[in-house]
Amino acid sequence: MRLLRDAVGADDARKVTKDAVVAFKTARLAAGLNAGTVADNILGAGSVFGWAVRNGLLPSNPFAEMAPRPTGRGEAPRDGYDDDDARRVLEASRKEAGWLRWFPWLLCFTGMRLNEAADMRRRDIREESGVWIFDLVPTAARAGKNRSFQRMIPLHPALVAEGFLEYVAKLPGDGPLFPDIHAAPNGSRTPAATAAHRLWLRGTVGIADPRKAPAHSWRHRMEDELRKIGANPEAADAITGHENPRNAGAGYGRGFRRLPAETLKVIERIPSPLPRPT
Repeated sequence: MRLLRDAVGADDARKVTKDAVVAFKTARLAAGLNAGTVADNILGAGSVFGWAVRNGLLPSNPFAEMAPRPTGRGEAPRDGYDDDDARRVLEASRKEAGWLRWFPWLLCFTGMRLNEAADMRRRDIREESGVWIFDLVPTAARAGKNRSFQRMIPLHPALVAEGFLEYVAKLPGDGPLFPDIHAAPNGSRTPAATAAHRLWLRGTVGIADPRKAPAHSWRHRMEDELRKIGANPEAADAITGHENPRNAGAGYGRGFRRLPAETLKVIERIPSPLPRPT
């Protein structure tokens, strides 16, 4: 909206004409943004203006039918880690101490987003119905999480065999899961984890392919691993934290997000890239 205001030269929705939208779109494309990004800009603004039309605040929506059409999908911007990548990362992490010893393993066997992993607390690893889980269900202290984030992820047997629960048991009190990651003034460990993890992955491990995102490529890998074992799509979404409602029934019952014993039956079928430690 700020970009639109600057392009129109006024902070008044009534002055946004079709010609102004064309100029806005042309300028964004000329600045080097891809058609998909500009289409998101147009569609996002169009949603707001469409609401205004439906509520009698504007006579028409100048953004209607104005989003550019991408010429093609092209290559995926991110690739998942293959088995060789995964082995290299996990073997390298076995030589580390502190958070880097466990962070890659956690990402590999959960498909979590980096911020979800970096800001977990010790209490988030607990038992539910006899199953050890990463608890990403809201609490009084964590009420603002997006609905698609809210889930219970069972610990993969490889994480348990590796000794992750012993690491958790040694943590003091009810503090952060990774206390040695520097916390920002707002308490989040995500910024420091993002920078340090990238440096380690690119430098120490040596994965330089720009299509391999240090943390996010684990999510791509997890999706492919779930496809390989023919996982129920609803269970797959419950593990990765995606929101893909398929029918009215998807909103009924507890769902796989709150049934870790059932989700464990899925996640334990995913093979580990490395043999168990001896």
